[in-house]
Amino acid sequence: HSASVLFVLWTLMAAVFCLIPLPRSGLNAALVAKPQVVCGVVWILVFGLCSTFYGNAVDMVDGVLGAVRLGLPWFLFLVVACFVVFAVRQNRWGVLSIASVALLPWVALSMGLAKAEPAANILPVLATVYLGLVGLALILLEFTGRPSAPRTGAALIAVLIVIRMADSHFSLLVKGLVFMAVGAAFLVFNYLMNRRRVPVVGEARS
Repeated sequence: HSASVLFVLWTLMAAVFCLIPLPRSGLNAALVAKPQVVCGVVWILVFGLCSTFYGNAVDMVDGVLGAVRLGLPWFLFLVVACFVVFAVRQNRWGVLSIASVALLPWVALSMGLAKAEPAANILPVLATVYLGLVGLALILLEFTGRPSAPRTGAALIAVLIVIRMADSHFSLLVKGLVFMAVGAAFLVFNYLMNRRRVPVVGEARS
């Protein structure tokens, strides 16, 4: 139980790491220059993918209930809310979409009327759908000119499909074909993104 509480609280802390206000020069900097964002994003995405499994969802809901009884998350919520304002002003929509994954157990609990069992049933479905939308958003934001991470979005969707298929009752043949199709689609997407970002020779000289 205490481990579940820590896991939930650390996920809120990861959202804080993601949303720490950046100087203007750092908004479009490479991820290696923003290690706090990388750490926060990786933790939150692992948290989100884990919550698509029912057994993990039960632990996460218990962690939320335990954290609420201790009164620990409210300061973190306040910090996150303040940082969200700065992130909106800086148009960091990609980071905002990922950081919002940390709130899924809380949303599931509210949809389950603060009862553990219905919330644990809701969370895997909610997490699966929401992570798919986040991955799609990270891809689409790239084509609207906003700072984003389309490869992260594509990887998130690919991993989500793989783990859902691995947890399904389909035959090994079907699973293998789906895994190969997902891998091929991901490679094609990366190739197209590389082609999209390579400047035309005439443009590079102008």
